[in-house]
Amino acid sequence: MIRTFLAIPIPDRCKEEVEPLRRLLSKEGRHLKLVEPRNLHVTLKFLGDVEETRIREIASMTQAAVAGITPFTIHPRGTGIFPSPARPRVFWLGLHEPRGLLEKLHSIIDETLEAVGFQREPKGFKGHLTLARAKGRVRRETVAAFLKASFEALPFEVTGFHIFSSTLTPEGPIYKKLEHIALE
Repeated sequence: MIRTFLAIPIPDRCKEEVEPLRRLLSKEGRHLKLVEPRNLHVTLKFLGDVEETRIREIASMTQAAVAGITPFTIHPRGTGIFPSPARPRVFWLGLHEPRGLLEKLHSIIDETLEAVGFQREPKGFKGHLTLARAKGRVRRETVAAFLKASFEALPFEVTGFHIFSSTLTPEGPIYKKLEHIALE
């Protein structure tokens, strides 16, 4: 079994642009676990443990399902916290795509994979880039500073996405690209 998810890779330029937000969050110390720059991505669908023999089938089905979606541009801007600033668990960067194609891409993937036994996303989809996860009590000052941060990165084009494996280690997850699905 392979721990698997579908995600849009983030360009190196964008990873560099979020560094000031990462520095702001790093002041919280051990109470926040920062996502390593090499691991930054936009999750479209978490599948969990999947038989290795199914990966190719998932890639083929997904490629066929997204055939009508053309490349689009994402505008990273704004910050937020899940589930709420009063109970911070995930610190994220907002992703704006005015035509709704990011949400449509997620919806198509969710629907396609539900047909072969994967559960739909129960909470709905909010396109975002996770920067850190709370591992303890986060100071209100950090929450306020993060939410006040006026952040906007240069837009980037989404030309496809990957199926990744995720191996959990004590040092953090290791992601490996298994398949690429192109938008045409």
